[in-house]
Amino acid sequence: MRKLHTLPTCLVAGLALAPAAGVAQTALNAIGGFSNQYQNSQIEKPFFEGLGEATDGAYEVRFRSINELGLQGFDAFRQLQSGAFQVMAISPGYVSGDDPFVLGLDLPGIMPRSRPTAPR
Repeated sequence: MRKLHTLPTCLVAGLALAPAAGVAQTALNAIGGFSNQYQNSQIEKPFFEGLGEATDGAYEVRFRSINELGLQGFDAFRQLQSGAFQVMAISPGYVSGDDPFVLGLDLPGIMPRSRPTAPR
């Protein structure tokens, strides 16, 4: 499950790798998990707040936690779909009711690593 939390961060990190020279500033609205969670306060918030500096001002991110906006967990995906936010970091369990595809994100986490065995 820990790997799933880094997925949104990795996606946004790809944005940070884009060349910043000569690029107009891009504004992004990001919604994260609940503010009382470690992931939000120690990982998501510092990442998004530092993204502008890390990209020499190419990106300006307005990051808000879900409870800061007065929303429930299941509302996050709906806000993303409406275009209010471009980036979302939230537990898949909250949003899988709106799109069952999200449940597939958990599959790698529950599959044990094993070596394929071939008949000899």
